[in-house]
Amino acid sequence: MGLIKGEVKLEQYDVKWQADFLAEKAELEKIFGDVALEIEHIGSTSVRGLSAKPIIDIAVAVNALGEFAAIRPKFEELKQYSIKEDSTPGEILIRKHGENPDEVTHFIHVMEKEGPRYHDTILFRDTLRENTKLRIEYEELKQDLAKKYPHDRKSYTESKDYFIKSILREAKGKNAPRKKSDTFRAAGLFIGVVLADIIFLLVTVPTAINRLLEPGGFKFRATAMPETFVTNLVFIAPFALVPIIGSVLLMHSSIKNRVMWTFWVAIFIFLTTPVLCLLI
Repeated sequence: MGLIKGEVKLEQYDVKWQADFLAEKAELEKIFGDVALEIEHIGSTSVRGLSAKPIIDIAVAVNALGEFAAIRPKFEELKQYSIKEDSTPGEILIRKHGENPDEVTHFIHVMEKEGPRYHDTILFRDTLRENTKLRIEYEELKQDLAKKYPHDRKSYTESKDYFIKSILREAKGKNAPRKKSDTFRAAGLFIGVVLADIIFLLVTVPTAINRLLEPGGFKFRATAMPETFVTNLVFIAPFALVPIIGSVLLMHSSIKNRVMWTFWVAIFIFLTTPVLCLLI
């Protein structure tokens, strides 16, 4: 267990993490006594099957953060613990160190039981435990960020914030927040698809009209449809609408979502098939 401060290194899920939590929980129960209302295993090490930094995160629920003042001297006497003074609002963070004082083995988050931070922490953990799809998405995100920020834990953590807030808002029945980059990407994608759709219509419709006016009438090479202008347009219309409808739906999908790639394959098929029918 443990990582040097600032280091980011993920390890495959280890069943021993649960045992490590239970061992530390027993120690914390002695230190906190009745002040601790609940002691919960949180973070990625608490989610079976999810890779994680080899650091155990623990949430200690109390009635009020002010109660920690009575417990602080106990932690100050124990050399393996250090209290992070600039903790996140709504919690007091305690680090537990290994033999190397720069190596962290546990993060202990003291939070108010009725506070939003404790509620969100437990909700996010339980959502990942219950939802395989979200767990896989979170795993992929963590792996990407670990490669990008191997020695910058702050950037690694901040880059996960959007995903975590999205999951929490969805779990609470609210719309997930969107990054500005997502909005710009969606707008660019929508404009690009609409332009492609216009070009598609400019290629197919005039060709269809020209073929219709040819001696002998119009006939698709790959179909046996009636040779009338209306039915030809009916045949073309779905191909023109699919990119627009699909792009609108895609605006609500992650750039790494498999739906996006499936959509692009469908777009390629839909755009090329009628053109080939008209031009071959």
